[in-house]
Amino acid sequence: MCRVVRGILQVILALIIGGGLIIFGITQAVSDDVDCGGQKMSQGDVCQTTSNGSTTDRGYDEQKKDNQRTGYIMAGVGGVFLLGGVFQGIRTARRRASVG
Repeated sequence: MCRVVRGILQVILALIIGGGLIIFGITQAVSDDVDCGGQKMSQGDVCQTTSNGSTTDRGYDEQKKDNQRTGYIMAGVGGVFLLGGVFQGIRTARRRASVG
């Protein structure tokens, strides 16, 4: 019984995370707003990011493309979570049917 409850909780969590990532990712991918580290950019601004000691400069258009790409990746990862939740739900339902 405990395995079934744990399975149900995993399904719910995967569906919530997956759905949230899909919504947030698509919203970011189709947004006209461009942000750099949480700050809204305007045409002519430069986004400067540092990772592992290396600094990258991106113009407005480059940053917009990067934001869109990141949004699509997040939506894709969300889809994987969603599918995982669905498959886990099917497994849990089958397990529940065999127990009950």
